[in-house]
Amino acid sequence: MQLQNIQPPPHIQLLYRTPEKQVKIKYLPNDFLVEEIIEINNLLTLQSNILLLKITKKNISTLKLIDILNKEFGTKVSFLGMKDKYSISTQYVTIQTQKVEKIIDKIKKINNSNLSLELIGFAKENLKSVHLIANKFNITLRDIDEKEIELYIKNIQKLSTISCFFNYYDTQRIRLKRHIFLVALTKEELKKNIEKFLFSEKTKIKDYITDNKEEYSTNFRFIKKREEEIAKSLIFNLNLSRVVLEKTNNIPVKVYQKENFLVIPSLEALSLDDLKKIFLDFSSPEDNKQDFSKSLFTQKRNPIAFFNNMSFQFSEDEHHKGRLKIELNFTLPKGSFATILIKHIIPYPHYSKLKYKPYIID
Repeated sequence: MQLQNIQPPPHIQLLYRTPEKQVKIKYLPNDFLVEEIIEINNLLTLQSNILLLKITKKNISTLKLIDILNKEFGTKVSFLGMKDKYSISTQYVTIQTQKVEKIIDKIKKINNSNLSLELIGFAKENLKSVHLIANKFNITLRDIDEKEIELYIKNIQKLSTISCFFNYYDTQRIRLKRHIFLVALTKEELKKNIEKFLFSEKTKIKDYITDNKEEYSTNFRFIKKREEEIAKSLIFNLNLSRVVLEKTNNIPVKVYQKENFLVIPSLEALSLDDLKKIFLDFSSPEDNKQDFSKSLFTQKRNPIAFFNNMSFQFSEDEHHKGRLKIELNFTLPKGSFATILIKHIIPYPHYSKLKYKPYIID
C-alpha cells in the first residue's frame, strides 16, 4: 500500500520533502569515501602463495569487483565486506594461487580510471573477518536548505555526545520493493504489526524472500546464501524496531519504510538511560524466544554501534547555488552501516526520489 494515498491521522506527520528541502547523498563518487582499516603487520610474511592486494574502486559493487578478479586471475579471491557501489572505496583482498609471478604481472594491466590494484605483499593466510579492524568514512551531504542546517548540526552534536547509534542493517543488505506494513495509528499499533509479522505468520519472511529472489541477487550462486542473510537482517531490524518502540514511549520516532524497515527515535529527546534499556532488552535471551525467530536469528550483533573520531564542517555547496553541504568524518566498527548513521543525522526521513512517504509517529 502506498502511503501517499492514505490520509494520516493528526498525530502522524507525513513528511513531504519539497525541492527546497532535499539533501543529496552520493551526488558525486567522491562524496562517499570509505577505507578499510585492517591488521596488516600480523598478516604479512616474506613468501607464500597468497597475495594481499589493496584495491580502490569507483562506482563498482563489491560483488562485481570479485567477479572481475575471478575472471582475470582464475583463482580464489577472499574479501572482508561489501562496500557501497556508488562510492570510492578502498578495500583489501587476498588471492591464493600457485602462479604468483603471473598474477603479479596481471595486476598492473587491470588498472583503469575506475579500478586501481596495489600489491601490498605476501599473506600468511586468506583474509578473514578477524583481520578487519574498522571502516573509515568521509561523507558529504549536499543541497541542504540553510534553514535546516541547525537541525543537522544539533543531531551531529548529540550523536557525538553519546558516540553511538542504532545498529540496523541498511539496504545494501535488505532491499524490499514493497511495503510490509500498513500505516499504524500509534506506536503500540505499529509494534503489534511487527510482532504479528515476525511471530504469528511464521513463514511470511521466508515466503516473501523466496517469491522475490530476483530482487536480491542477479547471480544464482548467491541466492541461497543471500536468502538467509536477508532473512536474518530483516528479523534483526524488526526486532530492534520493536524494542525501540517499546522503550521510547514518550519520544517521537522516525519510521523508514522504503526498501527497508527501521525506527529511529528523536535524538534530541533520547537519553543514555533509554539506550541502556534498549540494549539490555534486546540482548536478553528472552527477547528472541519464539521458535521462528530463534531459528534464523542466530548471529550475534549488537543493537547499538559505537563510532570514533567524528568531525564535521559545513560550507557553501559549489554544485547547488545558495545551498549548503556538510562534510562528515568518522570511523565505524566492522559490520555497521554509514548510511544508517546518516539516517540518524538527517532531520526527517528523506529520499531523493520519494515514491512512498515516510512518516513520524509522536
